[in-house]
Amino acid sequence: MSTIIPIARHWILNLAWQFRGRVSDVVPFVEEQYLNVRKVPGVSAGDYAALFVDLFQSGAIRLRSTDEDQSYLANRSDLESVLEARLQLPPISGRKIYKKDGPPILPPAIVRNAPDLTWELSPLGGEEWESSAQPDWNRFATILSDPESGEMWSSNFDLLMGELGWCRELEGVVIDRTTLKLEVLHDFAITYWKVLPVVHHANFRCSWVDHGMGINGRPEPEWFRTWWTSRHDWFKNPWMLAGWPPA
Repeated sequence: MSTIIPIARHWILNLAWQFRGRVSDVVPFVEEQYLNVRKVPGVSAGDYAALFVDLFQSGAIRLRSTDEDQSYLANRSDLESVLEARLQLPPISGRKIYKKDGPPILPPAIVRNAPDLTWELSPLGGEEWESSAQPDWNRFATILSDPESGEMWSSNFDLLMGELGWCRELEGVVIDRTTLKLEVLHDFAITYWKVLPVVHHANFRCSWVDHGMGINGRPEPEWFRTWWTSRHDWFKNPWMLAGWPPA
């Protein structure tokens, strides 16, 4: 188990490198399908719970309540209380399960209403994540959009322009190029915890459509699928690291 725990620790940090995670997506049941991740073989709910406490104590993560109306920073006592309650739950998904026919399957009320917290990386936790993930920030671009407007950021101007050019196929966002504005930002937080010295920023008016390269039901060309997949290879996922245990 001693060789697995460092991987599992990094795995938890990896879940929150860009967005806040929810304890309920890990304890007592790892929501692999919802998170689009592989759970660490051989790691129990109790192991994950112990890692959350250790990460909090070491200052690698911060905890917040899940009540958006009365959000507050949580402490160790809050975390231990939530973990204790969640470890008593059955190891089943807390997410709705959608079926092709019929209404979605809801988890039991005891699971839906169990206490929860979100966690996020601190700058210290971000440094720890980077030490294993080895990200190449020059290959990273991020977008936020709604049905009327959007923004995109990248430290790499050429990457930014390429992502904007393929935004309809990649993100389902049609950009009104007559509204596109570009600027250079300095010492900018490209994620909520990571500051880069120079970031290129675009904002624009837009609309949402179905995305993908397929036309009239035909699949995307192989070259497009290969390129689309390669865009996400700018850092190492936990299951790509040496020491990832066999299934």
